[in-house]
Amino acid sequence: MCFEVTNNCLKLAYHDPRPYWISSEIITFSCSKNYGNPSGHSLWTMGISLAVVLDIYRSNPHSKLFAWLACFIAVFIGISVGASRLYLGAHSLDQVIYGWLLGIWLATTAEYTYKTSLMNHI
Repeated sequence: MCFEVTNNCLKLAYHDPRPYWISSEIITFSCSKNYGNPSGHSLWTMGISLAVVLDIYRSNPHSKLFAWLACFIAVFIGISVGASRLYLGAHSLDQVIYGWLLGIWLATTAEYTYKTSLMNHI
């Protein structure tokens, strides 16, 4: 719930319209009344998949091949979801890229800044 509120606050701050609001040539399967920047689907798939990869890598740094394979799969999943948002006409390229960058930032910040103190409290 908190993450959804944060994403909606970012969308309201940027006021970036979705592509089908601008052009009547873009046909979508469903319409959203929220602004489009950043792409929440791109943000969360890239962020969560990279957070899992970083956690695997930091817990077992000896398996470099597995870490690279997991990183490739995570980035592939994030790019696939972003490409699907572009294909469906739900977001423009800048909205998807911004979502990817926020997801990468979120995963690295959580892993390198908050994880140690959070695990100590648990």
